[in-house]
Amino acid sequence: MKNPRFFKAGSVNKLSHCLGNLINIDLQPSKNIRPMMTQTEKQKLFEETKILTGFCAEDEANLIALSPIMKQHGNRLAEFFYDRLNRLETTKAIIEAKPGRSASLKVTLIAWFNNLFAGNYDLNYATNMMRIGQVHVAAQVDQRYVLSMYGMVFQFIISALESEFDGKVAEIEPLQNSVAKILSIDMAMMMESYFVELLDSTGWSMTLLKKMATVSVSKKLKTADNGK
Repeated sequence: MKNPRFFKAGSVNKLSHCLGNLINIDLQPSKNIRPMMTQTEKQKLFEETKILTGFCAEDEANLIALSPIMKQHGNRLAEFFYDRLNRLETTKAIIEAKPGRSASLKVTLIAWFNNLFAGNYDLNYATNMMRIGQVHVAAQVDQRYVLSMYGMVFQFIISALESEFDGKVAEIEPLQNSVAKILSIDMAMMMESYFVELLDSTGWSMTLLKKMATVSVSKKLKTADNGK
């Protein structure tokens, strides 16, 4: 395995720029997008996801070590990723909604993919993951598509690891575990922002929504249990 090449912090800014281009807004801090959460709230959420996934310094090292290897697979991932999405008319329509969007999406996906292995797992990283949630809400992409494609990315990475390490399980397993953790963190941050952004558009508070959901779901479960 080659010595790891460290990515510059600018990779985070590049990802922000790419995300902004998708919906023609500037996603740099304090411009055009009202903060969904305070910095403290985002930091707490980010740290909680790290604890729950068991993400640690060893995982950071594993991901950084993979950066030069995975960077070589970015273009192939982009082609594979959007070929899969184009199989559904719904997602294909979103991709082709604007001239040049397909090419821009591929550039953004590669930037996000490289950022997974860049080693900058801090509040800026978390903020960018949450912006991805906002972008998907703005583009009207249903969350089921997003979650499904996270699974596809994981499958792609596992396949790449098996190819790069000649199927050596002892070498692949710890790397695979680290990838699973960072993807889980990404999904948690992104889906939190997705949900909060949708909720914010209704003008409802989180407390009110949870109370309404608790009453509604409890009734449904009770009805289902009585019907058995």
